Amino acid sequence: MQKLQEHIEALQSKPEHIRKQILVGTLTACMVVVVGVWVYGLGNHFSSGDVSVQAKEDAKPLTIFSQQIKGAYKNLTATAGKTDNEEEPPKPEAPAEKIIDVIPVEQ
Repeated sequence: MQKLQEHIEALQSKPEHIRKQILVGTLTACMVVVVGVWVYGLGNHFSSGDVSVQAKEDAKPLTIFSQQIKGAYKNLTATAGKTDNEEEPPKPEAPAEKIIDVIPVEQ
């Protein structure tokens, strides 16, 4: 415990820019460990046959792009298919707001 306290005091006595460099280095090392564990866990998840085949299919950029284009086309044709002559169903009326009269009271 004494060594830890001495180490902390030694870090506190260093200039601020050195302490910031130590902080960034420590955070980077911790994040590398966290990301490594996460990627390792993903490898186990994607090792099953069905998921890996689907992941490979979904990862193709042209597949994703074509799905987006198809969706945009469907939305555009659905919007263009409506004409001004078509009547829209009537919208339900909003309930009337209650009006409360406020009377000032003098004290």
